[in-house]
Amino acid sequence: VFFVGSVALFGGLAVAIGSYLYYGEVGDASQLSNLVNDLKTSPLSLKLFVFVSSSLPLIAAALLACIFIKATPKHYLSLSWPKNGKWFLIAMLFVFVCVPLMGLMLDINKLIDFSQWPNFYEWLQVQESANNGMYEAMIGEQGVMSLFTSILFMALAPALAEEIFFRGFLMTAFNGIFKNMHLSIVVTAILFSLIQLQFTKFIPMFFLAVSF
Repeated sequence: VFFVGSVALFGGLAVAIGSYLYYGEVGDASQLSNLVNDLKTSPLSLKLFVFVSSSLPLIAAALLACIFIKATPKHYLSLSWPKNGKWFLIAMLFVFVCVPLMGLMLDINKLIDFSQWPNFYEWLQVQESANNGMYEAMIGEQGVMSLFTSILFMALAPALAEEIFFRGFLMTAFNGIFKNMHLSIVVTAILFSLIQLQFTKFIPMFFLAVSF
């Protein structure tokens, strides 16, 4: 409920901000398709649009849920720093060890024959092509400012939002339901993989989610 509400709220806000920045006037949801295409000519405005419509809903949903259940966000969402620096270093080492295995996961993923579901496979291709086009438009021209805003809006902001919502809120909530953290990690990883839209890379995304 909080996630859907946040998506609707911030989605509308993103349209209003994006249309104002590009057209000089506040638009509504009916302009969404045209607005996204037009914003591709303005990388910074597009980055801001995607941040408001995609990252902020995840953060808002997690915080609103904490307020509703009267939980302390810092404690419930595990927003504190590691108590022992050793575990932080071990986690970083674990990530570097797991990254090379992504190649193997991609090869396994290619064994899935999506062509036996032609309509579904076509939809996957369209979604992946649209996402790639969006990312290329967001990067824009090469330069220091483009690099800085790309790191901020395309790397840091989405990563923090996803960590707060999936591993902070959902994994904790599922652990309270299942009473089993391992099962909670697997279920959260499945949902994380599905929401990425690039379903043709489901297995690598699932592996990456579990390893992190």
